[in-house]
Amino acid sequence: MNRLLKAALYRLKVQKLFWVLLGVSFVCGVVFGIVSVSENDLDGLFMTPLFLIMSIYVSLSIGQEYNDATIRNKVIVGNTKGTIFVSELIINAFVCLVMMLAFILPAFICCYSTLLSDATMDKMLMTLICLLLDSVVYAAIFTLISCLISQKAIGTILCILIVFAMAFGTNRLEFSIFQVENITIEQTNELGEIIGEEVIPNPNYIGGMARQIYMTADSLIPNGQANNLMTYLVITSDNTGNEGAQLFSEEMLPFYPIYSVGLTIILSCVGWFAFRKKELK
Repeated sequence: MNRLLKAALYRLKVQKLFWVLLGVSFVCGVVFGIVSVSENDLDGLFMTPLFLIMSIYVSLSIGQEYNDATIRNKVIVGNTKGTIFVSELIINAFVCLVMMLAFILPAFICCYSTLLSDATMDKMLMTLICLLLDSVVYAAIFTLISCLISQKAIGTILCILIVFAMAFGTNRLEFSIFQVENITIEQTNELGEIIGEEVIPNPNYIGGMARQIYMTADSLIPNGQANNLMTYLVITSDNTGNEGAQLFSEEMLPFYPIYSVGLTIILSCVGWFAFRKKELK
């Protein structure tokens, strides 16, 4: 294991793909910060390019190892497939963590004086921890897919599609979660003057157990966590005029690290068992 990790770190230092995508991650953080300041809001949707960068790196890196027969050669020299998978997971988790930090640093600098000036240290620390754990979950997902699919192009496409699928899925879940229970309809006369208001139930509102299920599902998806963490920071600095902030439940936050660690363990175990049975050509 140590030899595999040392070799991977050496390869990382001279790998152009890593340094290029790390630079792109930093640029994405700058763009995220500028857009957030101009919009006076933090939107987790603009973190999607970072997750795409992670998916591209992991899939292309592992795919290249398949093309160069590097993975097969690791087995030939005596490494088990289980050990190879774990080493790939560790190095990819490290890369995704570094890319997340490269994204967060410029974004924080851009947003601190405006959007985050009133944010408490414990809330920013909580957000940082959850986002870093988010990146590890993404590393586990992309490593699982890329190790099981030896065709580099197919693996890359699947990883990218996973990112878009999670972004779309969280968008639909949050659309339902952020629906208000009642809506107010203004009644006007022929002159357009408001003469009264009528409060009616919102047909799109999700309540009861279904609402808890939606919120849990949204929290389990890394992209959903990122979206909610941005709302969490908005609550810190500005509670007024933000519908998402008014409806966001901080009760779910303590579960975010648990969900991320749990998902990472499950995905890692599935990948470990499946890769051990994979036939290497």
